[in-house]
Amino acid sequence: MTQNINEHTFVNNVWYLLNKKHPKCNLLVLRGLPNTGKSMIARSIAEMFTHVSTIQGTSSFPFQNLINVEIGLIEEPNFTLETLQTFKKLAEGTDIKVSVKFKPDQIVHRTPLIITSNNKFDNNAPLHERVAFITRYTEFLFQTSSPFLQYVKKKINPVIWNVLFYEHCFSALLCDDGSSSDENLLNILDEYEYFQHYSALKPSCSSDSSGGQAMSEACTNLDRQGLYSTVSSAKDPPARRISEPS
Repeated sequence: MTQNINEHTFVNNVWYLLNKKHPKCNLLVLRGLPNTGKSMIARSIAEMFTHVSTIQGTSSFPFQNLINVEIGLIEEPNFTLETLQTFKKLAEGTDIKVSVKFKPDQIVHRTPLIITSNNKFDNNAPLHERVAFITRYTEFLFQTSSPFLQYVKKKINPVIWNVLFYEHCFSALLCDDGSSSDENLLNILDEYEYFQHYSALKPSCSSDSSGGQAMSEACTNLDRQGLYSTVSSAKDPPARRISEPS
């Protein structure tokens, strides 16, 4: 499932998006062919949060579900010229009033947004509007289709993002002895150490008749990297800091 996407660049962009570090960039776009893992990755990011909104297709009130949530997922958007004007403000992280069905307009505060789409979301916009969007989002192209993904029933464990954030964003911030005055950073380190242990104990993924050998090999390779959850709910991973087996 190689997508020619630089892992370090991708992880850093996810981190900056979730922590609202870019002054006027509040949108991550994952665009590409079907069966490339776009939605799987986007949903794994959203699984880190409790209050999530998913918007699909078109609606007369497309942004009302973004009120009081922590992150918004937008799947295959089809914006009109009118809704694009509102979305441009949301994409730059500006607080804005949105229409709500049977209620007065309400304010959506800055909420990280992720779009997954097969096509460019601003295709219907005139050229000057598309230019205005350029600085408001970061886009990654998924160009390699992986048919085996249709057989994968498990979710990506969101714990993997703590590991990736540590490896790509935080490791340079630690002192030589591995200490830090940042409690959040130490929590990430704690998660990372647990994950290393958890992955080492994890059994490989088994195949079934519908998936065939290709699915089995791909699933095993992904499992070896600790990408898939073996717990019943991705939102409730086991407690951290387990002791090493005797």
